[in-house]
Amino acid sequence: MPDGVDGARARESSAASSARAATSIPFSHLTYAPRTSAKATNADDCLSCRVLGTSACAVGAAMVTWEVYREPRRVLSHKIAMGAFAAAFVALGVYRAVM
Repeated sequence: MPDGVDGARARESSAASSARAATSIPFSHLTYAPRTSAKATNADDCLSCRVLGTSACAVGAAMVTWEVYREPRRVLSHKIAMGAFAAAFVALGVYRAVM
């Protein structure tokens, strides 16, 4: 090969190695920019997000309740446990809608 091609390859190789040496910290090109405030405000939470979250909790409560009443011959402790899960979904949905 002519010297011009080898010289260009050598310059490219030395430039690449110096660039790698400058960034010795792994993943230094990835940056993390934290929020300015640690607590999210209600303005950050849009209405459609609240409606979707609340409806998802309502659907979860309805599904659990349906499973409890679909089979009437369940053990009482099973019904109570599933009722507690349904109540937790309802409480989570109310919390999501209000807070």
